Amino acid sequence: MPHSEAGVKTPPPRWTRFSNGRIVRGKELIAQDLWIDTQSGRICEPPTGQDSHDDVDVVDLEGKIMAPGFIDIQINGAFGFDFSDSSCISAPKKFQKGLHDLNQRLLETGTTSYLPTMTSQFAKTYHHALPFLGPTGIHRDPSRGAESLGAHCEGPFFAHTQKGCHKPEAILAYSTSEPELLKEVYGEQNLAASQGDGTGNVRMITLAPERAGALDSIKTFSEQGIIMSIGHTAATYAEAVKGVQAGSRTVTHLYNAMNQLHHREPGIFGLIASSKDRVFDERTDLADDGRPYFGIIADGIHLHPSSLRLAYNAHPEGLILITDAVMFMGMEDGTYEWTNGQRTVKKGLTLQLEETNTLAGSAIDLPSCINNLIRWTGCSVPEALQAVTSTPAALLGLDGIKGGTEPGADADLVILTEEKDARGFTSLDVSEVWKFGKCVYGRGR
Repeated sequence: MPHSEAGVKTPPPRWTRFSNGRIVRGKELIAQDLWIDTQSGRICEPPTGQDSHDDVDVVDLEGKIMAPGFIDIQINGAFGFDFSDSSCISAPKKFQKGLHDLNQRLLETGTTSYLPTMTSQFAKTYHHALPFLGPTGIHRDPSRGAESLGAHCEGPFFAHTQKGCHKPEAILAYSTSEPELLKEVYGEQNLAASQGDGTGNVRMITLAPERAGALDSIKTFSEQGIIMSIGHTAATYAEAVKGVQAGSRTVTHLYNAMNQLHHREPGIFGLIASSKDRVFDERTDLADDGRPYFGIIADGIHLHPSSLRLAYNAHPEGLILITDAVMFMGMEDGTYEWTNGQRTVKKGLTLQLEETNTLAGSAIDLPSCINNLIRWTGCSVPEALQAVTSTPAALLGLDGIKGGTEPGADADLVILTEEKDARGFTSLDVSEVWKFGKCVYGRGR
């Protein structure tokens, strides 16, 4: 912070102006200055008057790209910390410390907001962990690091045949998915406040729509403002359509833990190729053209690049890049104990349950996912960035607040360098990150 000659602290400049760069606006990169009001922590219109010349910090972007901060709607942990760690019960201060450290490290990846995701657990763990994982934006404190937008409960209401690496005991203990059972498992106090105002601890729930009582739960909690997602499911296309009609707005990690596309039974994939007018009855809270959003793990392990390209070409406005990262992201290769009671083998970006071929989440970060999307689909840089900014913001109902660079939006920003390799492929790297109008990564920090 600036100091006067007498050593007394003086406030930082009222405004920050970013110049000589390319600003992401929709599907375009525009050469235009961007202004931040440091008092509100929001992007603003260029100020007028003498103060706009005297009370401003000018940042030369040197031709770099300025994008909205990245949003990850499905991340289970990273850098040695797991959101489902039972230390939330036995050692809450340790859990809080691990969560704080993770929030700081996530900034390195350009992730400024996210949904901390819990895997399938027993009720006791949910009851203790979810209060730590609720929304933190009310504080508007950059020192907290990446901001939680509310928890994503991925499980335990899955198809028994599509559990993936989730703890089977947690899933098999339940055969139904009625609203009262969800309240019992997650804790009614974690669900009751979610009225679309961002105050509830749970922001999103993944479940299989074909389970008994699931459609009632989808309808009940979607009406309370919780985003209901279809995933870990054995649903047919017809059953999946009923899930969307009941209120599901998105699909969890498309292709993985679900029946695969067949020419006579398209399954979940058929949702993203459906027609709003014929199937979803004028739902207005889906993607722009009326189909559900869908998460994609672009690590080249969970799905083939051609499969990603197929999904992107079918419904580019609905694609949301997710990491599905677990605690081993950012750790060395090796065999580790996992908090789900199993052992996981890490080799590069590949994570598998020990002595099996079962994938155990991912170890990729969002910048790598973005670069893969550009490389595998040929989309433009701003089109790829939409998949981690404006598209997840739209799903979360945060248009104009997160995921954009228009005046009024939170000043959560990522400065990116752009390079091309020998084959002409574009690669983006995170240079700086700003949160609520303050530089929190890079720029000499």
